[in-house]
Amino acid sequence: MHTKVLWYQAVAFYKRRVGTRIHSTTLLADAKHSWLDAVSSLGALLGLVAVWLGFPRGDPIAGFFITLFIMHVGYEVTRDVFYHLMDGIEPEHIEIARDAAVAVAGVSVPVVRGRWLGRSLVFELEPILPANTSLGDADIVAHRIEEAVLAAISEAETVIVTPRIAAGA
Repeated sequence: MHTKVLWYQAVAFYKRRVGTRIHSTTLLADAKHSWLDAVSSLGALLGLVAVWLGFPRGDPIAGFFITLFIMHVGYEVTRDVFYHLMDGIEPEHIEIARDAAVAVAGVSVPVVRGRWLGRSLVFELEPILPANTSLGDADIVAHRIEEAVLAAISEAETVIVTPRIAAGA
């Protein structure tokens, strides 16, 4: 049983590392599952040891806590996968994208959207440019913003910049 626990922990660690690197919510969920197997096995072992030491209620108590732990991890995994499936994105990514765009362009960027498309993080930004901005200058600003966001957020794969011209002259 001890070897099994160590094996599950090693597998969980590897899956979590690879899942984080390739931005795979599914692999991260599977890593939690492997980790859960290891902790559950250890809990079962503790329950058996308690019975062996003369505490007959040790096994059902361990089973109860393992069940609570499984429910907790199941809730976390379901929440994370559902959030990702619903195009959820970490709020700090939105702020980093906005800050990078403002820093490089020096203009207001009121609209910043981001979403996960599978393992690809996509951003859409709409900076507000001065009314006298030429089409060529708007294109240059859009490219600078795109490069800045890609540089600031390693997970970003696509950045779509749609400049808006301020009303009035």
